[in-house]
Amino acid sequence: MKLLLEKESLKKLSVFLTITTIILAIIGLINLDKLLLHISMQGSFSFMMLFKGMYTISNPIEKDKSGYLFIAGAVFSFFVMIIITVVGFKSGEL
Repeated sequence: MKLLLEKESLKKLSVFLTITTIILAIIGLINLDKLLLHISMQGSFSFMMLFKGMYTISNPIEKDKSGYLFIAGAVFSFFVMIIITVVGFKSGEL
């Protein structure tokens, strides 16, 4: 079974994750010592960039290939989030 996301649903997911990331960032500024909150903000940011890149690639009006840069940034950010999680568990902060 294929999971096909329409262009509008990709755009709505991107906007929803943008708002979620902003809310988590504001809460993270208030609670600077909560590492799990910062990890969840970075995960939300990674998925937001991923969906934005997918929307940009699937949009025929966008002639440039900036969507691939969004996806590459999302993969790198997700990789950094995993490393931070592993270091947090090893150090006992999570």
